[in-house]
Amino acid sequence: MRRLAADRDGGTAGPRAVGDDAEARHRRRELAALAWPEAAGTTREQREALELAVRHQLSVPEVARVLRLTTSAAHALLTTAACEVERTRAALAAVDAAGCPAVAALSGDDRMLLLGPGLRGELVRHVDECPSCRLVAQRAMAGVGWPGTSPGGAGRLTVLAAPLTAVRAARLAIHRARAQHGPRYDRFGFPVEERDRAARRERLRGRAVTTTVVATVLAAPVLALWAAYRSAPVIGDVVDGEDTAATAEDGAVPGAEPVPDGGGPTPDGGVAEWTAPAPAP
Repeated sequence: MRRLAADRDGGTAGPRAVGDDAEARHRRRELAALAWPEAAGTTREQREALELAVRHQLSVPEVARVLRLTTSAAHALLTTAACEVERTRAALAAVDAAGCPAVAALSGDDRMLLLGPGLRGELVRHVDECPSCRLVAQRAMAGVGWPGTSPGGAGRLTVLAAPLTAVRAARLAIHRARAQHGPRYDRFGFPVEERDRAARRERLRGRAVTTTVVATVLAAPVLALWAAYRSAPVIGDVVDGEDTAATAEDGAVPGAEPVPDGGGPTPDGGVAEWTAPAPAP
């Protein structure tokens, strides 16, 4: 029974192990196709610019648009990155020559996997200091007039097709698990980083506050004029106090009609008689 159980476990584990090995070999082939040892000494920004320019064959203005840089800044970034790539290529040419024991001790057997920023710095430093390695590097870079004047890569690098179905499924799973919002895109179609979104929110908040203050300052005189207009009397209306005062000064009774030919109302409500003037002597 133990033997049968062992055979059964071994029979089920065999194909799984074979499948895992095949998947691992496939991943290693993909990594080997994507490997670019000459770019080991570049920074993250330089490597991204080189990947866009060399692997995806974008022009300098297109690289500048993707990285949100000016054309001159993108050109300078690509130039410095190409300079570092050429220095690394010269050091790798000295490694391929295998004429220096120090380089052989530094590189080992598999430079594709061991070449990193630290090892690259050691190799470049040794090539600068060793006369024989420097001569090999000069012969390898004989077609280049000055570091940084040649393109970042002699040919087009490998571009692998992304598994869109798996990427879409993983993204949906992340959205369902964490309830995260998708990335926001700018007017050119590129994703906006979180710090750019925070800066944009700060700018919008500042604009809103400034607009509110300016509107308040401009509306204050208008509101004051409107309040003064509402409290002032309408033209043609007379206040009762003013009418009574004017009547008392004139000596007329309010509501009495004047008598023709000089007659007029008396203070007690009667009518004064008109007396003819005496003739002249």
